[in-house]
Amino acid sequence: LHNACSVATSVFGSCLVKITGIRRIIYQLKVEAKLKSDLVLELEGETMSGAQQEKLWRIFDKFRVEGFVDWLRGDKGWRYSTIGNTYWKRICLLQLNTLQSVWTLFAPDNQKFYDETKRRTTWRKQQQLTEAVSDLRLWLEILDDARTGTMRQVLRNSDFGPNSLVHWAHHHPRQCKYPLTVVTPTSMAELVDSVIELMQREFHHSHDAPLGTRWINHKNRRLTDWKDAENICIHWNENYLEERLNRDW
Repeated sequence: LHNACSVATSVFGSCLVKITGIRRIIYQLKVEAKLKSDLVLELEGETMSGAQQEKLWRIFDKFRVEGFVDWLRGDKGWRYSTIGNTYWKRICLLQLNTLQSVWTLFAPDNQKFYDETKRRTTWRKQQQLTEAVSDLRLWLEILDDARTGTMRQVLRNSDFGPNSLVHWAHHHPRQCKYPLTVVTPTSMAELVDSVIELMQREFHHSHDAPLGTRWINHKNRRLTDWKDAENICIHWNENYLEERLNRDW
């Protein structure tokens, strides 16, 4: 509780009066922690600025996210979810690698190479989820499009909660100065959905057919990507991806 209070104080300053018991409460949060104890943060509204209130809601909106109590306690680095099995990592890796093939066909050259001198390909197929997300982050940083809420959400770090999407992959899981990120099936599903949305916007041309139709009919489409795909995830197949890329066209 002392560590949690220190972390919250660094964000909210003098408006955090104490851990429990205060008059004029505008927000109260109880999180069931280990050892059957409750963490209660109570803040006084009259001493909070609008910016502090916005931070408050952004942070505590995530109190159901896995790892929230550890994040609030001040843990650093990142780790994978400890809930359930880890098969979801194989599914997410498959999804990102097949989306990489779509990107290869339609991304312009100024997005395909992160280092023009060494011709270092921005986003490559990978064997591990960490490396796949790290490469994907390079492409997202090249886009650097702050105009869309999707881009801001995808590139968010862990300052406001333990559910960053790509920021964690560039850092060591333990030797890291950033607040804790817990990589979960939910956060990776959000990442895949966001990448599809960004591709639809980035590679759309008003005079063309929908992106999924252009991809499925492209002469250079990699058929080998789908050789064993259904053995990993029966719902992630060529027809499904075509429909997702065409959605909301």
